[in-house]
Amino acid sequence: AVMTVFLLSMQYVIEEGASENWFEDPMILWLTVTAVLTGVVFIWRQLTYRQPIVSLRPFADRNFSLGMVMNFVAGMSLFGGTFILPLFLGQVRQYSAAEVGTTMLVSGLTMFIAAPVAGRLVRAMDARIPMVIGFGLAAYGVGLGAYVTEDWGFWQFATLQVWRGLGVMIAMIAAQQMSVSTLPVSMMKDASALVNLIRNIGGAVGLAVLTTVLSHQTALHFADLSAGVNAGSLQSQAMLEGLTSMMEARGVFDPEGAGRKAFAMLLNREALVLAFGDAFFVLAAGCAVAAVLALFAAPAKAPGAAPAGGGH
Repeated sequence: AVMTVFLLSMQYVIEEGASENWFEDPMILWLTVTAVLTGVVFIWRQLTYRQPIVSLRPFADRNFSLGMVMNFVAGMSLFGGTFILPLFLGQVRQYSAAEVGTTMLVSGLTMFIAAPVAGRLVRAMDARIPMVIGFGLAAYGVGLGAYVTEDWGFWQFATLQVWRGLGVMIAMIAAQQMSVSTLPVSMMKDASALVNLIRNIGGAVGLAVLTTVLSHQTALHFADLSAGVNAGSLQSQAMLEGLTSMMEARGVFDPEGAGRKAFAMLLNREALVLAFGDAFFVLAAGCAVAAVLALFAAPAKAPGAAPAGGGH
């Protein structure tokens, strides 16, 4: 019961917090307090009970703990990237559902083709090497999005998705391999369940972080762009005059007001693009940090052991 309350409260806070302005909403605040209290009770119970539902003993192993961080980041990159790309294509490029699906297909195909190759690569060497390579590739691919513009289309995102998909697949398999590489066989069952749980939690946290970044950074960039206009930018004034003239030519009742509204929409669109660039950067930074942390893992006791969580 305690575990259920803990997980449900945490999941609700993570998924709905950004849209409710986090702790400004009483429900989010109280559910956060509930999640913290029940989480502490749950951990204490699992550590002291003779036959715990979820054994936390694998976390005493350094490789398993580092592997959980890797799986957490892999979940963020996998689910976060799948969340942010369609959002950009729909909000900025105004793509239809079919066009978004066609663009996103590249990532799925890349991961499907890379899965067997990545599996053999991970089993053929120390898991730390492909993990660093995988997260490095993912960081590079997602990092390309930090330079996104409103003109980006299928081919720009195809390149990003190929590198990201390849990197995430290698990193995910390697993280699973490393997580259980130094664990005794008796802990494998508990470790497998924890691997999948942590990855899914990482995905939920990734969505919450990206939603918050997009909301906050869009407002911040819009304020900066508006301040630049108010400071008397000649280019901005010329654009505003051009929009006003265009509205006047169309016979709009209030051409100046319509021009200002259209200009504000352009500013908001530019701010949104800049915010997406920031969100891509956050994802890339997470992957880069995971690649560095992988270097601190210990060598596996039995290279070539099967991954605990299986393929994703």
